[in-house]
Amino acid sequence: MQPAGGQLSLDWSLDALEARVLCALRAHVGRGAAIRVPDLAALAYGVDYHAEPAAGKKTLERMLQAVVKRLREEHGQPILSTAGKPAGYYLAETADELLQCIREQRRKAIHTLVMLRALKRHLARLRGQQEIAA
Repeated sequence: MQPAGGQLSLDWSLDALEARVLCALRAHVGRGAAIRVPDLAALAYGVDYHAEPAAGKKTLERMLQAVVKRLREEHGQPILSTAGKPAGYYLAETADELLQCIREQRRKAIHTLVMLRALKRHLARLRGQQEIAA
C-alpha cells in the first residue's frame, strides 16, 4: 500500500493461512530449496493434495497463488518462484537471487507493454482510425 507521502507502508498482520504458508516457506530458503506447489498446498491447507480431484487441485493452486501474492505485495515477503529444477516457491537467500528476479520481472513488464502498444495499434486499424500513440 502506498500512502500519499510516497513511503511504502506494509501491513504486518497475517491471517492464519498466510502464516501457515510463510511458516512452510521458512524451511525453503534459496533457489535450491524451492518447494513444489503441490507440497506447499498440502502443508498450507492440511490436505492430501494428490487425493484431490483435478478441479480441487486447481482451486487450491489458485488460492495458494493469491496468498503468495498477498505475502509479497502487502506483507513485503521476498518470495520468489522458479519454473526450473527444482520448481516451486522459495524465500530469497541472497541479493543476487532478488536481483535476478527483479530483472526477470522487468523483462516481463517491458514485454507486456510492447504487446499492449501493438494491440492498441491493431485496435485502431480495426476501427478505421489512424494509429493512436502508445
